[in-house]
Amino acid sequence: MFEHVGYKNYRKFIKVIEHCLKDSGLFLLHTIGGNKSVTCLDPWIDKYIFPNGMLPSVKQISKA
Repeated sequence: MFEHVGYKNYRKFIKVIEHCLKDSGLFLLHTIGGNKSVTCLDPWIDKYIFPNGMLPSVKQISKA
């Protein structure tokens, strides 16, 4: 799911999660990422799996 949110919406996405969690709640973010952000993998993957998607870097996730 996070791959489809888009870098500009990462913080907003995290804020919604914070709003939905109880005070002692726990959230697990399961995503595909790496050391560098990737916007285009393979034409077939870009068309059928992650259209307009982006694989976030660890740095981008931690900043959110």
